[in-house]
Amino acid sequence: MGSWFRLKYPHVAIGTVASSAPILQFDYITPWNSFYDAVSQDYKSESLNCFSFIKETWDVVDERGASDKGLLELSKIFRARKRYRKDVQDHRRFPVNIDIMEKVFAAGNLYYNYTGDLTCNPIEDEDDPHGLGGWQWQACTEMIMPMTVSNESMFPPSSFSYDETSDECLQSWGVRPRPHWIATEYGGYKIDKVLKRFGSNIIFSNGMRDSRGRVLKNISSSIIALVTEKGAHHLDFRSAVKGDPDWVIEQRRQEIEIIQGWIDPYHQDAVEV
Repeated sequence: MGSWFRLKYPHVAIGTVASSAPILQFDYITPWNSFYDAVSQDYKSESLNCFSFIKETWDVVDERGASDKGLLELSKIFRARKRYRKDVQDHRRFPVNIDIMEKVFAAGNLYYNYTGDLTCNPIEDEDDPHGLGGWQWQACTEMIMPMTVSNESMFPPSSFSYDETSDECLQSWGVRPRPHWIATEYGGYKIDKVLKRFGSNIIFSNGMRDSRGRVLKNISSSIIALVTEKGAHHLDFRSAVKGDPDWVIEQRRQEIEIIQGWIDPYHQDAVEV
C-alpha cells in the first residue's frame, strides 16, 4: 500500500498515489458487509434486472449442485476443466432452469475465456504462474479483512468468524493471524489524525463505485483525496485508451500535476545541498 509505505519510509518515497487503497477495510473500522453491498449497488444502479438475475442464480446453482448428476451438468454447462466436487451446504429448493445457467456461463466466460481461444475453462486451476497464492499467506498473517454478505446483497448471505479464520490459517499455513495489527501499526481508527500529524505527499484517488474502505476527503494541504463519482477500482491506474471518459482523464492530469509539485522542490533542494 502506497500510503503505508510513505508513512513508514518517508526518506525513500517522495510521495505516493494510493489508488483505491482499502486502508479502512480492517478490524471494525468499516462495516463488514460494505464490500459486497457496494458491489451489489453498482450492479443495481446499472440494471435492476441484472442485479435480480444474479441474486436468483445462487439458489439454482445450489439445487443443481446437490447431486452428482447436477454437478456433472454444471461442469458441462460451464465447460469446466475439472468436474465440480459435491459441496456440503444447505441447499434450498428452487426449480432448475438450464437457460439461467447458460446465461451465467456466458457472463463468466468473458472472464475466464476473454481471448476466445479456450475450449474449457480453468475454474479450479492449481497453477499459479504469477505467485498470486502468496496473498493467502498475507491474508492469514497481517491483512485480515473481515467481510460478510447481507441479505440485501446479490450474493449468498455469509458471515465471518475470526476464530474459524484463525483455525483455517493454522491448518493451511501453520500460523495464526494478527487481526488488529494493521489498525495498531498504521493508526486505522484515527487515520485522519495520524496522516495529518505524521504524513505528507499522499494522493488518495477513489471512485464511488469502488467497494473498498477508503479516504474520501482531504486530510491536509499535501494529503489530497481525488474522488470520482463513477470511478471503479484503481481505474486511474489502468492504461489510457481512446474511450476513456473525460473525468478519468482529468483525474490522471490532476495526479500528474500534484506529483510534479512534489518532485520539482525535491530536486531543487538536492541541487542547493
